[in-house]
Amino acid sequence: MLIAFQSFSQNIIQITTNQALEAVRNKQRVESLTSDLIAMGIVTSKYKTAVDNLQKDLNDKDLVILLWKKNYDILQAQFESEKARKPKSNWFVWVLATIAAFGGGFVVGSI
Repeated sequence: MLIAFQSFSQNIIQITTNQALEAVRNKQRVESLTSDLIAMGIVTSKYKTAVDNLQKDLNDKDLVILLWKKNYDILQAQFESEKARKPKSNWFVWVLATIAAFGGGFVVGSI
């Protein structure tokens, strides 16, 4: 129901100029913050993607390290089995004994 007087009408909202300016400024702030939020969401999603990629790379590196460790353990076991199977080589002792025998024979032969 509309009343003839402007102050009692339901279709008219009376605000001051300052209130209107404040409302416009608030609307601009909200729009600015909304656009900032959207931009931050995009940046956040890019960083999240980068973190996910780095996590995948880290997992791959961990798998490579585990593979290297497993290969090292296998080679270490092979080395230990080779060491246990073969006796130590005495070639250096035999060379020295041969040189000493020749030297001793030369000294005895020259006397």
